[in-house]
Amino acid sequence: MATVKRSARKGAALLDRMINQQAQIIAYNNDFRLLALVTVPAMLLLFLMRRHEETPAPVVPSPGATPPVVTMAPAVRKALA
Repeated sequence: MATVKRSARKGAALLDRMINQQAQIIAYNNDFRLLALVTVPAMLLLFLMRRHEETPAPVVPSPGATPPVVTMAPAVRKALA
């Protein structure tokens, strides 16, 4: 009788382990789907975004400061001449 109870407990433990393993696989699959449902639309929104043109901030000289010396490359100077 003891061997029947022991084998029944082993069988119940094995069944419990298999059910837990399958539950973990289903939970992982559900998490993967949820992450995909969140990530894919966010990635698609990237195509709707535009890059803004970067305009340099205006330079406001401080009172009494000398203006900066601007030098041009020879090719630019030649093109403007």
